[in-house]
Amino acid sequence: MAIHERAREDLLRDGKGFCSRGEIAFGQRKLIVGFRKRNQIAIYDGEDPVFQFNAEFALRRAFFNGVVLRADGGRLFQMKRASKGGRVVFDSSPVSEVDSQHLFQTLKDCLAKIQAMLDHGGWIVVGEDSDQFLKRLSECLKNLQHPVSIAQESGVQ
Repeated sequence: MAIHERAREDLLRDGKGFCSRGEIAFGQRKLIVGFRKRNQIAIYDGEDPVFQFNAEFALRRAFFNGVVLRADGGRLFQMKRASKGGRVVFDSSPVSEVDSQHLFQTLKDCLAKIQAMLDHGGWIVVGEDSDQFLKRLSECLKNLQHPVSIAQESGVQ
């Protein structure tokens, strides 16, 4: 992990961890959705927020309001970045109920945005036929209904 943060890469072009990915513009923001090999979905609403799910559609990681969140034992923990002795380490603490509610409302709004844009043109898709990508995205959105569950662990599996 780098000591100095920088802007994320162009996920549509460089997101090689995703077998397919699509992008839609909302004004000045770009929303990117990517699928890993086991249909694990990741949603990037600009650079923040980011939501990453496992194959069971449970939230495993997020980047929200500038903070990295990771799932552990069905709970979310915030990982605060600190530099100690020239190394980057993370201090972990549980996410508060208020912050969790804000996160899940933001996720709900983001999913509604994606749902509203499914039938609109303008999606740029890489790694898969556009119609197939949008069909897969539609199916995933059905599985990401509220309340979204929290994964047991943050790894991809």
